[in-house]
Amino acid sequence: MVAQTEDTSQVSELERLLSMRNVTVPDDPKIRFNDNFRLAYLTQYDTLLIKRDEKDRDKALEKCIKYAAEIGYDDIEVAAHIPDPDLRDPTGDTLNLCDMEWTTERRDKIRGWLETAGVGISSLGCYDNMLHEDPIKRAKNIDHLKKVIDAASDLGVEYVGTFAGRNMKKSGTDQWDEFEEVFVDLVKYAKSKDVKLMFENCPMEGWAKGIESNVQSISHSPENWLKMFEIMKKNDLDGWLGLNYDPSHLVWQDIDPIEVLYALHELGHSDKIFHVHAKDIQIDRAKQRAQGNLGQGEPGWNLPYGHRVPGVVPFEEGGQYGTPNAREYRESVYWQGFISALRNIGYKGAISFEHEDHDNFKNVEFKDPKAAEAAKANPELQRLANSALRKDALRKAYQFLSNVAVDTKTSNYDVDFNTYRIERRQVNRAA
Repeated sequence: MVAQTEDTSQVSELERLLSMRNVTVPDDPKIRFNDNFRLAYLTQYDTLLIKRDEKDRDKALEKCIKYAAEIGYDDIEVAAHIPDPDLRDPTGDTLNLCDMEWTTERRDKIRGWLETAGVGISSLGCYDNMLHEDPIKRAKNIDHLKKVIDAASDLGVEYVGTFAGRNMKKSGTDQWDEFEEVFVDLVKYAKSKDVKLMFENCPMEGWAKGIESNVQSISHSPENWLKMFEIMKKNDLDGWLGLNYDPSHLVWQDIDPIEVLYALHELGHSDKIFHVHAKDIQIDRAKQRAQGNLGQGEPGWNLPYGHRVPGVVPFEEGGQYGTPNAREYRESVYWQGFISALRNIGYKGAISFEHEDHDNFKNVEFKDPKAAEAAKANPELQRLANSALRKDALRKAYQFLSNVAVDTKTSNYDVDFNTYRIERRQVNRAA
């Protein structure tokens, strides 16, 4: 068993900063990031966007690259998961490393597509449970993640994303010995390939079928991130494990994603934010008050929120900063404040749109009876309509994020965390 240590001073300081509202906004022109961010999108749901060619599975990746260039995205975040029927989302293998061997020919072909389109890859993603309680499944997931790391190294991609996961036969506090054993080995492997490993901060509510828990990954809370960072530091791997920071997962847990960014900066961990997900959220307050944050029924379903395309839900319809009880009623991500915060702590990575707005941008419902009947008779018509809707979501997200990125180059949206008031001020980020 691996001996566990914990930097309790950092955990205590995090609690103090967040409970006392003592987080400060850095005002150092040497830190501020002045350039535009690289905007990306995650290819996980490419089956909703394109019709796959089973004779050449890499064609799906080629089409995603072309869509990114057409819309204006700088990068794509490429899903390379193991298709698993036991998971809620069995898709996500845009880059197939299960059935198809990774070869120099595939690498050169993909590099050529990227170069022609003028698009990069912000990261590869293998979001599976690395702490699975079934040793066979755990070994399979770990082996596959190493294949993804190999491909990233070969393609010159700096980051690979994953989940910490969780051994569902153990309590939340009994995960850390296994985490250290598994992830020290994985991060050492990634480091040997000059690749950095990162985890998304999602509880993975409802991730696996039949599991009666809405916390299926231990990388869901800021306190746990500090424990992970400390384990890496203890094993001389500081800076090789970081975050794929998704603000939406914090909002529904009543954790302020902007405040946490500044707290991480004060604690010296802003350099461990490797990558950022742009996904919004809309909380149904009536449902939340009736059922609580964990919802009702089977985990992962019937929860009191839905994910949204950034900018589609006006922030005023969520929780408006600057109003009484703003902390209680905030229901979505405040993007101007969030991206201002990224600039203020010196973040220079990608902002990647993760499309999970399945309420508004998944299936086209034909109002015309004849069109509905035609789509029912011909599934390809329905797929084409859904694909157009998906591309519309990609365009809307790109336009909104582009506008906010440009706006925050010259304007800073300062948040007072005691009152949740906002002040917009001009700022010289090039100073």
